[in-house]
Amino acid sequence: MLGSASHLEHVLSLVSIVHKNLEHQADWSELRIHSNPNLPRPLISGVPPETIYIDREWVLPVDLREKWTVRQWAEVFDSIPAEPPVPRSAGDGPDDEPGEKRKKRLVMGIVSDDSTVVYYIVHDGIVKPRQN
Repeated sequence: MLGSASHLEHVLSLVSIVHKNLEHQADWSELRIHSNPNLPRPLISGVPPETIYIDREWVLPVDLREKWTVRQWAEVFDSIPAEPPVPRSAGDGPDDEPGEKRKKRLVMGIVSDDSTVVYYIVHDGIVKPRQN
């Protein structure tokens, strides 16, 4: 999904914008950028200020003008580990290995032309609504 050098540069710019927004505006903690050959594009993981039922969340930075296909979503959900890895100290071993069980949701950070960021939760498949 990354293609040309200018597209890669744009994606990295989106990652930077969303990372700064999560840190300074949304008060997320333990933010970490994940970029490895198993991922179709860089992702961010972190802990939101108020967790709902998942401690760490995946965040996928995208441009408002991008048009996502089901295939692209499947590639992202298939590539992420079972849960965002907890940061480890150096020498503890790899922490970005995909798991057998897929994460059922991630947060899509959508960046507009004026650098405004909005967030939507995206589920992998159909999810039964929570009972309050």
